[in-house]
Amino acid sequence: MLQAYEAIYPENVEKMLTEKANIEWFDEGAYVVPRKEKYFIKKIGPLQLNAVTDVEIDKNKPILPAVTMFAKLCALAAIKAVSFDYTGRGLEMEAGRPGWNDSLNGLPGLFGSSTCEVIELGRLASWLLDSIKQIPDTVFPKEVANLIEAVIEHLQQPEYSWHDSAKIREVYRKQIRFNISGCKKTISGQTLEELLECIISKVDWAMQRSIDSTSGLIHTYYRNEPILQNDKTYTLLELKKGVAIDNIERFKQIPLAIFLEGQVHLLRLINDSQKAKKIYNAVKNSSLFDSELNMYKLNECLDNCPKEIGRARTFTRGWYENESVWLHMSYKYLLELLKGGLYEEFFTDIETMLVPFMNPAQYGRSVLENSSFIAPSICPDPSARGRGFVARLSGSSAEFIHIWNLLTIGEKPFYLKDGKLHFKLEPTLPAEWFTKEAKKMNWKGDIIDIPADSFVCTLLGHTLLIYHNHSGKNTFGANAARINNYELDGKVCDIAKSAIAENIRIGKVNRIDVWLK
Repeated sequence: MLQAYEAIYPENVEKMLTEKANIEWFDEGAYVVPRKEKYFIKKIGPLQLNAVTDVEIDKNKPILPAVTMFAKLCALAAIKAVSFDYTGRGLEMEAGRPGWNDSLNGLPGLFGSSTCEVIELGRLASWLLDSIKQIPDTVFPKEVANLIEAVIEHLQQPEYSWHDSAKIREVYRKQIRFNISGCKKTISGQTLEELLECIISKVDWAMQRSIDSTSGLIHTYYRNEPILQNDKTYTLLELKKGVAIDNIERFKQIPLAIFLEGQVHLLRLINDSQKAKKIYNAVKNSSLFDSELNMYKLNECLDNCPKEIGRARTFTRGWYENESVWLHMSYKYLLELLKGGLYEEFFTDIETMLVPFMNPAQYGRSVLENSSFIAPSICPDPSARGRGFVARLSGSSAEFIHIWNLLTIGEKPFYLKDGKLHFKLEPTLPAEWFTKEAKKMNWKGDIIDIPADSFVCTLLGHTLLIYHNHSGKNTFGANAARINNYELDGKVCDIAKSAIAENIRIGKVNRIDVWLK
């Protein structure tokens, strides 16, 4: 959301983050309990259970003072930075819920952790550093300021300690639950910059150690088996009821099968098309790729994972979230290929992976609607293979809109140069997507002539955008067609002028013709 805002209002980002201290703290009436209250031994072994408890909200207790958006994001980053698992590779599912893939609903009970959140933590820290010219001194609630200072000291230690990390979280949560002072404390910009840089360093360290040496792909999920100090024998009655434990010495970490989700997040972190190409090739050479359908599956075979990881393990292979082609995640992956500059790979893959290009007879429904998942070639029912199941308009639609924006206008149509607003278009369009013959269309009640060799869309919902490409070339890659000039409402103009950019943004321009050469 912040990046989407930045693409349209780049001059407002720093002000939005740092000027107004009006972001409050929501008391949701729930509390993540300490380890000694959620770690148990039962018949099947140690488990994390009942991690979150409801508590009655005390309306008379002091509240945490409101802060800037930057301060709130720093607080989020800080608590995440002390939520790493025992090995420091993934972030713990300590509150009893997995991340995006909610079909792994049993994994938190197995002390699960994920690299997806690690990568997003690194992206948040990097974005904040890039978005603010000079990190300002910032006011925090005293408890949050103490947390940030403790986190920095922890991250600067030569060796990572899971026990120390967990203790910092527990102390902080106890303070904001029961002992809010209502006081404020200022942290210097230099210290906050140090926090963000320490987080980036920690994330880089974690990612390097989560890449599978054989496949070249990143492990997405881990389960972590506790090793107890002075383990003792319990009665069957005790094990049935569950015995609380607080004597965990260390964990044995076991990666789950490879998931496409991890590769999506890893591509987000990489700003290098050559490195992205290596990940792409590794995915294509793995069992994530269904070579018969030319589609990407959600995960590799889960047969070697225990059933306790969640409902994904209970489904037949190729059905629902067990090794199926989950459209939302497939679209996420395609989006990252496009963002990473893998244009040839993107346009090759969408021929079989975007619903509009699918064969309706095989897809089994209109190609104007998405599905939750497509049954892959390993599905035991041959008649189901390639068919879409459970119509929906959720995540895959959002990803497609993002893809559409990148294809038609580029990632940042509005940008700052020398402190002034500028506008530019960076379309990524294949030659075959331009019209072959002249057409007519209705635009705001008027019939508009669209010449041959054109591509038409709207900009920000209120401006007609027409690309003219008589060269017959792609707008990407080697020897691509490039923008030669712009016409705004029929007049050739210098698009670099700041006033023109503002007029486009606020909808004063009805039509833009872009001539490619």
